[in-house]
Amino acid sequence: MNEILGKIPYLVKPVNTLFSIKNKNFGKSKVFSIGVPLEDTVSFRPGTKFAPDELRRLSNFIEITPTIPEFEIDLNKLIDLGNVNLIQGNILENLRRIEVCLKELKQILNKIVLIIGGEHTLTYSICSALTKLSKKPVLIVLDAHLDSRDEWPYGQKYSHATFLRRLIENEYVQGILQLGYRAFDFREELNFLKEIENIYLISTHELKLISKYQLRTLIRDFIESYNYPIHLSIDIDVLDPTIAPGVSNPEGNGITYQELFNVIEAIFDFSSNLIESIDIVEYSPPNDVSNITGIVVLKLLVDIIQQI
Repeated sequence: MNEILGKIPYLVKPVNTLFSIKNKNFGKSKVFSIGVPLEDTVSFRPGTKFAPDELRRLSNFIEITPTIPEFEIDLNKLIDLGNVNLIQGNILENLRRIEVCLKELKQILNKIVLIIGGEHTLTYSICSALTKLSKKPVLIVLDAHLDSRDEWPYGQKYSHATFLRRLIENEYVQGILQLGYRAFDFREELNFLKEIENIYLISTHELKLISKYQLRTLIRDFIESYNYPIHLSIDIDVLDPTIAPGVSNPEGNGITYQELFNVIEAIFDFSSNLIESIDIVEYSPPNDVSNITGIVVLKLLVDIIQQI
């Protein structure tokens, strides 16, 4: 492991690992996790930089049981490689470091990478890295926000509220499917996205109204219409704050965990070997209540690992 880590810039070996995994068999592993403690542009409640290490700590105290318990999870699929070393406050340098780290990691190991944030801006670096590796992805996003402002706060071009617009401008994605949004600026964000080709938007309201069959059909049709590499980005604030209060920007009337699981299950059922990377972002431990959100995020991690 030390030999691998030595070849990947900015990656620091973890003191503790997710679920206390000791597996060092890189050949048998299917997914590698890295923590990205990014917190440079948080505009409401700070704390995302603590998420990777707090999830490692909490993972020692939960039962590792997936939502579909008939199938036992194989933790040998996962190796936790540690955190990307960042300079807090320097967003452009940090985005560069994340991109460089991911590019090297994919070139050396070429497995699914599970990125644990950290603020949502990091998704920009992931899609940029994949594009420069000739794996320009389609992006599937679960998020309460559209994250498509031109500047936020004003004067800030790269932030958690602007990264999607930057990805579109730089042509770092083939297409976008965004599910669960419910908070946005009509003129600056919604109208902008509706004028762009290859962007499909499913609001929280719509997601709650459609049947599971309709949801699966929608996701299948989107994936099959592209058949390109996929990056899956999950902002934890897509969940209702009663389920996940520990996020930077909570928004009421969110989806349930079962609704989130139905989306994740459909994506994996129809994506085959297309998924290149996954990020889980915006968990904010200082704003959590009795570790409620952390436990939910860990359940999500277990369910994702089981699906891979």
